[in-house]
Amino acid sequence: MSMLVGQRVAGALPRVSTITARVTVTRAVSLRACSAADIEAWQDRLQQIRNQPAPTWLRVPHRAVLAVRGPEALTFLQGLTTQDLLPQEPEEPFELAEDDADTADTAADSSTAAATHPTKPLHTMFLHAKGRILCDALAYPTLPTEPRGFYFEVDADMLAPLHKHLRSFKLRTKVSFDALAPDVIGDPGRTLAALIVPCTLEPVLSNDDGSIYAYLRLALGLSEGPQDHIDNKSLPLEANIEHWNGVSFKKGCYLGQELTARTHYSGMLRKRLLPMRIPDVQAAVRLSHYNGPLKVVTAAGKPAGTVHSVLGDRCIGLVRTAHLTEELVLQPPADAEGADAIDPVVAVVDHALAEWISATRHGH
Repeated sequence: MSMLVGQRVAGALPRVSTITARVTVTRAVSLRACSAADIEAWQDRLQQIRNQPAPTWLRVPHRAVLAVRGPEALTFLQGLTTQDLLPQEPEEPFELAEDDADTADTAADSSTAAATHPTKPLHTMFLHAKGRILCDALAYPTLPTEPRGFYFEVDADMLAPLHKHLRSFKLRTKVSFDALAPDVIGDPGRTLAALIVPCTLEPVLSNDDGSIYAYLRLALGLSEGPQDHIDNKSLPLEANIEHWNGVSFKKGCYLGQELTARTHYSGMLRKRLLPMRIPDVQAAVRLSHYNGPLKVVTAAGKPAGTVHSVLGDRCIGLVRTAHLTEELVLQPPADAEGADAIDPVVAVVDHALAEWISATRHGH
């Protein structure tokens, strides 16, 4: 499966089998071993994408799609996601002269259609009842000619848990769930075709193993999947969900809303998932071969957080916002296997997301 990540990665977001209730992720944070040449190639690709206006195709083999459709799908999903999935009511039309009656009728028909079906992809999250993250998702609305609902693109490891989670709330609701294989998505007439297509349609992706997308999202600070969002532990605001336009504070009740709203309005949030960069490329290469957990400390040795994902010279970690402007050090816990072979690595927090956090009252 490949994905068009124009807004999702190159800029800001406007993006079954026997089931277990929870996914356990081994806290080995390095996504893959790499060389200095790999890092240089990823850096060049990042710069190319940032400099070009057109969207970019990238392979995302770690993602999967769950279709949730039916006459009551929108109402059902509205109570289970952080995002406002219901379409907004159209604005009041201008008063038209009698001669423009036909035009007015056409405009009214178009407004009615727009008010009854969502029209654009949305970033969202599904939460547990106590407000902790189950999974993040990109929601692509079905076409008006299809059964109402959404295609949810999620981390492949979270497809089964999300399916089970939604089924537990179904009861008599008129809604269906379908896990879709990537090779069945690609009809140019479908909503999903704007963002997801079979890899066969993009032969230029043959040498892309998914690492380019991973590097770009880490550079942006876009956390994703159970590696970054620890099931039933991480908070949506820790993942900067409001920065990525993935939550509505104006919609009605939804599962997990109480803790999310209280945290937002009280400003009581001490940690954020932040993008960090390792200036020393050779140190980043050595770190990529370490298969274990990493902690974040200040230059003075004070605990500052934990690293969740690393690829090359980019990483994402849950860091105390009090240390946003400080030089940080990444190092294995003293009791971690292989810790003796890894020297502490200096890292700096990416300034763009850090500036946004500093400008909000929730970052203090």
